[in-house]
Amino acid sequence: MLVQEIMTLDVITAKTTDNVKDIASILFKKNLTGMPVINDDNEVVGILTEYDFINPDLGLHIPTYIDFLQSLDMKGDATGNYQDKIDNLTDATVDQIMTKEVKTVHPTTDLKEVVKLITTHHINPIPVVDNHNKLKGIVSRSDLLKII
Repeated sequence: MLVQEIMTLDVITAKTTDNVKDIASILFKKNLTGMPVINDDNEVVGILTEYDFINPDLGLHIPTYIDFLQSLDMKGDATGNYQDKIDNLTDATVDQIMTKEVKTVHPTTDLKEVVKLITTHHINPIPVVDNHNKLKGIVSRSDLLKII
């Protein structure tokens, strides 16, 4: 069986300039584990997954941290720049946290290869691209479960 037989065609995507907080909200509301990041030519330039929102070294969940920072009423230090620093963090863009080295598959990739990528590299979802790296769809664990 091939990827094109089960892939999701209607893909929710992000742009590198999208606000991280907005994208986190979309992931949560749509119950998504991730989304491809594309440029204006529909080429995949990255992927943003739930894992990208967590800093493994600090145990930091970025959307929660952003909410916390926005709730603070900071007066500023001697130079008055605390609020500027908070604004910079809360205005983070997708390109600042996305995974740039993206594993992709083609529509004609065998599903055995997809299973291997998901289990070996712990990635989900996987963008499906053509020979010019243009997004055609995604394939995820849930797509694999649909065929069982």
